[in-house]
Amino acid sequence: MVSSLNNPVVLIESSSRYHIPLSSFLVSHNIPVYIANPKTVFNFIKFKSPNNPSKSDTKDAFLIALFAKYESKNIKPYSISDYLKLIARKIESISQEIAKTKTQIIHALDVLFPELDNHVNVFSKAVLNLLFSFPSAYVIAKADVMDVEKFFYSSIGRKVSISAEDVINLAKNSVGVNIVALKVSLKVDIERLLFLEKQVKELEDVFVDLMKDFFCEDVEIVSSIAGVSEKLACSFISEIESISRFENAKKLISYAGTDPVVKQSGRWKVRMSISKQGNPHLRNILYQMATGVVMWNDVFKEYYRRKYEQFKSRKKAMIAVVNKLVRVVFAMLSKRVFSDIQALVL
Repeated sequence: MVSSLNNPVVLIESSSRYHIPLSSFLVSHNIPVYIANPKTVFNFIKFKSPNNPSKSDTKDAFLIALFAKYESKNIKPYSISDYLKLIARKIESISQEIAKTKTQIIHALDVLFPELDNHVNVFSKAVLNLLFSFPSAYVIAKADVMDVEKFFYSSIGRKVSISAEDVINLAKNSVGVNIVALKVSLKVDIERLLFLEKQVKELEDVFVDLMKDFFCEDVEIVSSIAGVSEKLACSFISEIESISRFENAKKLISYAGTDPVVKQSGRWKVRMSISKQGNPHLRNILYQMATGVVMWNDVFKEYYRRKYEQFKSRKKAMIAVVNKLVRVVFAMLSKRVFSDIQALVL
């Protein structure tokens, strides 16, 4: 039916993963497909038909067609980035599960072996494997030195800075309680953490390879900023898709939802917190990028220091860094240049 029309164009509301099969099918038959944000479409329909709450497929199709006609700036062509974005968000979801699982492990150790966290990185592979076999201070205190030591030398990764003897002595003087239910819970959480970390590593490798296949130069430009990893650059590009979608950096900041809310009445004007009306996934990625540049980039570190002195708030200073970083990245991607932070920031 669609192919029988002259020069047909299809507009589909983004519906997480559900619009992808239909969009891919139509594109494979040379039918242009555009994607719209359901929230933007809803607001448009509410504006066009405020006093008529009736709903039908015919009415919805007509109003969405009107939206396509009058709000063309708010639609985008369907592209491969739609499914690459799904991978990025799956990585984000698993990373959140990892953070939650780590918190649960710490909570269990606060009871079973509270002193351990102050002496070693409990999330190193060696310590996790040790705790899986000896899940409390009480059990470790009764273990043979050689049985504990083998975990420190057989695990891949950074070696533990404390000796097996020191761990056993620490366990013998621990105030930890040997609760069976918590030991079982700790072992389950350790097994889950190791599994999730393996999953996210495999996904990240596939995701980065695919992003470099399709957006190689964009990824290289963004990751050329000291403090922005290749993985974060890929995640950022997957969310914005193309810098050409945005007229200026201010539009990109608004899309991320890090723009300040300003309330004004007459001479009264106050800047509130950020709007948080944009893309929450992009906002999370930008915060991670900002954390990295503040830590590893001297120019952004100095910028953060000045903003902290101005606002006396770490949160406000970080938001200022996020928005400055967006302006820098926008300029770099627009001009197709690699990092020249000194010129762009100061």
